Amino acid sequence: MPGVVNISAAALQNKCIAWANTPAGKKRVKAVIEEARKGGRKLVLPNELMTEQKARSMARILIGMIRASLPESIASVGSTLSIASITDTGDGFKVEISFDHAALHRDSLTRTDGGPTYGGIDNIVALFNNGYNTGGKTVTGEWQTHGNVVVESVPVRPSLRFMNDAVSQFNSKYGSKYNVTATLSGEYTR
Repeated sequence: MPGVVNISAAALQNKCIAWANTPAGKKRVKAVIEEARKGGRKLVLPNELMTEQKARSMARILIGMIRASLPESIASVGSTLSIASITDTGDGFKVEISFDHAALHRDSLTRTDGGPTYGGIDNIVALFNNGYNTGGKTVTGEWQTHGNVVVESVPVRPSLRFMNDAVSQFNSKYGSKYNVTATLSGEYTR
């Protein structure tokens, strides 16, 4: 039949992809995705569309994974882990979760030799996660929160990396499915 052009589905899809990669196409695709994301509509995409509600849900899953990974001796700090902020970036959401800073602090041993007491540690979770090595140096003092027992500090604490493991597990399980990536702040990656 004259004037009829047959075009295959693959050729049509290639033309759509080519158009979507033009400046006008990129602008239109972004607008449609943004409109659907804000309205909670579903689109046929390789990944699920991220909404604020879904971002909150994903953050709660990560919080649960981190809480489950905390060593028993500091597990109570996990109850203070919560969503600190959610920011709409225009392309999705940035969700920050954090522990209550007061719950992270641990006082130093009280020195028995009359010298000044050290400042303590501001993030017990990071200390257990990252570990430390004092080069063999220790201090002796009273552990006031444990019945004023006189103890010597531990010169080496191995890195447990439970925060890193929880984030890796989250990314492996949910990263490609929901197009999300969890990252740790610098204090947990030293």
